Amino acid sequence: MSERAVISIIREQGEIPIVILQYKDGFTAYPLEIDGVVSQGYDLEDAIKNVKKALSLHLETFGKKVILPKPERATKAFLANIKL
Repeated sequence: MSERAVISIIREQGEIPIVILQYKDGFTAYPLEIDGVVSQGYDLEDAIKNVKKALSLHLETFGKKVILPKPERATKAFLANIKL
């Protein structure tokens, strides 16, 4: 069985949880529960700033109904490694 990590998702009204991955040359950030939005940054703060901007542009383009998280909000995220 592979190792797994469980992360509880705690948020206030109106907040959108984001996942941020660190790579050798920077960070990639994308919001949970909202499809089609991803951004990058040279550091953690830059990645967060850029994903906020990407979310705003997504909202301008597709409207508020598309960007708002689904009513069935996730409460935990799981991270696991698999072999193909």
